[in-house]
Amino acid sequence: MSGAPRFNLIYAAKSQKVAPGRASDTRAAKGKTTVFEMTAFDNEERSPKSYGTAIILCGIFGVVGIHHFYLEDYLHGAVDLGLLILGLYLLYGLGSPMGLLFLLVDILHSMVIFYLLIVEKWRDGQGRPIRLS
Repeated sequence: MSGAPRFNLIYAAKSQKVAPGRASDTRAAKGKTTVFEMTAFDNEERSPKSYGTAIILCGIFGVVGIHHFYLEDYLHGAVDLGLLILGLYLLYGLGSPMGLLFLLVDILHSMVIFYLLIVEKWRDGQGRPIRLS
């Protein structure tokens, strides 16, 4: 899940190449052409799964792992659900404070995934990025 490699080429809106290394908010001398930077992440096929649904599921049911099942990442969802079940069993079934550790790991994991979904850096089970648009 490392970041996508970035290209140093900057393209103008009128599709002419602009010198590498210029700021992305630079305006061309003629016609005030807006310039933007392209990344390899922008060219990938995006997931058909809804960005909003994934964020809502992660925000509400994050510790259960339902968002992983929605994104077809079944192994990750099973591990997330297993952490919750094991933590609750250890805490309430056996009365062991070790259950709190498993629940804390599950909560922290869900917070990290929630952040990665918001900044559009998470991928579905097929490796396609989850994007807003």
